[in-house]
Amino acid sequence: MHELVVVSDLHLGRGKNLESGRYYELEAFFYDEDFHSFCLWLCSDARDRGVQLRLVFNGDTFDL
Repeated sequence: MHELVVVSDLHLGRGKNLESGRYYELEAFFYDEDFHSFCLWLCSDARDRGVQLRLVFNGDTFDL
């Protein structure tokens, strides 16, 4: 059994400039740790229930 998980409108940008430590101008997503925790929870929950997930990034995912 597969379950579909759809996330949308994340507006992921380039993050931080490694040299300056400042965010790039178009960066609009500041929830890296929260999203990581969400993905870990999805995987753990699916494993506990014995299902496979399909993760879909829908619309306005990347702002590069």
